[in-house]
Amino acid sequence: MNEIGQAIIKTLAYFEQFGRALNASELHSLLWRQKCTITQLTDSLSSDKKYLFRDRAINIYESERVYGLSEESLTKTIQRQKLLGQRRKEALKIAEIIVSTSGVISVIAMNSLVMQTITKESDLDFLIIVKKGLLYKTRLNILFYLKKAGLAKSKYNQEGKACLGYWLSEDNLDVKKYQTDKFTAAYWMATMVPLFGIEGYKKFIKANLWVYGYLPNWKEHAVGHIEEMQNAECRIGSTGSLQVQNYGNSIIEKVAYWVSKVKIMMDPEFRNSKELVVSKDTLKLHSVDKRPGYGKMADEIASKCRMKNAE
Repeated sequence: MNEIGQAIIKTLAYFEQFGRALNASELHSLLWRQKCTITQLTDSLSSDKKYLFRDRAINIYESERVYGLSEESLTKTIQRQKLLGQRRKEALKIAEIIVSTSGVISVIAMNSLVMQTITKESDLDFLIIVKKGLLYKTRLNILFYLKKAGLAKSKYNQEGKACLGYWLSEDNLDVKKYQTDKFTAAYWMATMVPLFGIEGYKKFIKANLWVYGYLPNWKEHAVGHIEEMQNAECRIGSTGSLQVQNYGNSIIEKVAYWVSKVKIMMDPEFRNSKELVVSKDTLKLHSVDKRPGYGKMADEIASKCRMKNAE
């Protein structure tokens, strides 16, 4: 088995644990640490007769075939398509509320929705980049509007609701120091989809070029999925009920920061978390870090696949 074949197995092994098969284009973009052309990849897929997935390519769309390490991952990938269509519409509805709030630079969909590993019970995760010095003020406004619209996640209802777990200030976009597993970190970054604010997204990628060390064929998105508003000043946040126009932004932000920090630290879900980050330019709401487990499982699946092929 050549180096491309080894990389194919390692890539599919990561997504196998989530029941996710990949088409050739996705596989090329997400190929683990192996630079090659799409032609070289497709040649490897069709020529090596020892791959477990050699007979497991089936039609998911009329002109595409998907590849996985088990029939189960192929079946789940196909069954998930209708749900993904519904959730994408819901994500765009949520994003439209977020981007209409003052202080937002970029809204980026992440995790299960864009990795296409979503289940019926899954929430919708977003990374939000905000203007310098406005992170917590902007967050409170957005939470207010999402709750008012019935779109915010709660402890009792998360299915298809907004989970705003990652916030970054435009002046602090490097997130490498928070990553605990190379597999998950790289695929987390590469599968993100900018819904609004393409320039902010590009700056975010530029601040995290380490992703190309793991995924050399991957390319960042060129456009956002929501058309940018013509007049950024005409946003509902400028007249929202949580805005206090008689005080400067810095005072409001300081109050919002301390109120948010106390509330978050008192939440049992985050109180003892080693992954929680609550600083003035970064908010990372993370209770239990499952990422090292994903990387370990991917290695185990890849190892078993190679052993079986060698028999």
